[in-house]
Amino acid sequence: MKAPASGWAPYEVPAGKPKPLAKVPPRVKQSSLTLLDWNIQVGSDAGVFKNHWKQRKDLLVRVLRRETPDILCVQEGMKEQIDFIRSAVPGYSYVGVGRDDGNQSGEHCAILYSKRLEVLDHGTFWLSDTPDSPENTWDAIFKRICTWARFRDLPTGNKFCIFNTHFPLLPEARDKAVKLLLNRMVTECPRGNMILVGDFNCEPGSGPWKAIEKSGLKDAEYLFSKKVQRSRTYHLYGKPTNAIDAVFLPSNVRVLRHRIVNDIVGNRYPSDHFGTHVEFEFLPSN
Repeated sequence: MKAPASGWAPYEVPAGKPKPLAKVPPRVKQSSLTLLDWNIQVGSDAGVFKNHWKQRKDLLVRVLRRETPDILCVQEGMKEQIDFIRSAVPGYSYVGVGRDDGNQSGEHCAILYSKRLEVLDHGTFWLSDTPDSPENTWDAIFKRICTWARFRDLPTGNKFCIFNTHFPLLPEARDKAVKLLLNRMVTECPRGNMILVGDFNCEPGSGPWKAIEKSGLKDAEYLFSKKVQRSRTYHLYGKPTNAIDAVFLPSNVRVLRHRIVNDIVGNRYPSDHFGTHVEFEFLPSN
């Protein structure tokens, strides 16, 4: 979650008769993989945003049932939110721990996955001076994490790693976080095929984005559209304000579709972020 940009006044989505969710086209190829990255907004929801979990959780699962991604990466997910999603949208297992204690307490950067995928290894590290324990932080009072998993795609046999993170709010903490993250990605996934997703709390052109792209990963939206302008994924009462969420892919991936999931029904929305849905396939090796 990012603090509202200065100059933005609260914007209420007009109330009215709820409209049905938008229909989306089927996947381009049956052999491709679909990934949905989404900061689902922490379940406590106290304060200015007035979009409490109880008011939006059913809308969130309606959207997830429509999207049915092979992989769902969430940020800010509390254990009870993850449990609710899994009970309402059956068929997903998940990896991830709470950032507060390395168990169930606090926000998760969980990776939910369908039966199509086999987990080969997984873990979580903290974006801090003590990456293997939740004892320290660079981001004032907020502990920040990255959860990763190594998968085998059963239909194709492709192996790849996904890293799901939520970056700090403080710029100097983000600079430290991206260095640690990129080093750990190479350690945990030495054979490549690395996919990085998350809420980066900074926009294209920032130091962390440049560092990620310099490592060889490319933003899926750019790979799909070739447009320099990125979609805004954080919103304030429905009005998009910042492009801070992204899916970064390796060079041996073809993006078949990139879509922002921005459903708003009446005056309700699933989160204070929009989701990012990407359909991709690994290119044949020579």
